[in-house]
Amino acid sequence: MIDPNGAWNWKEAVVKLTAIRDAGVEDPILRNDFEGLRTLRHAVNCDIDVESDWP
Repeated sequence: MIDPNGAWNWKEAVVKLTAIRDAGVEDPILRNDFEGLRTLRHAVNCDIDVESDWP
C-alpha cells in the first residue's frame, strides 16, 4: 500500500496511480476533495482508501 497522505492533486494522482495501479493507495489526494476523489475513482482502476479514522 502506498500512502501519499494527500500530497497529490487529482491530476498527479491519475498519472501516478495508472503507473502503480496494482499496489493500491491510501489518501492519494486530500480526503475532503470529494470532487477530486470522484474524478480519480472514475479515471483509474485502482483500489483507493481514504483515512478510516477521519471524523
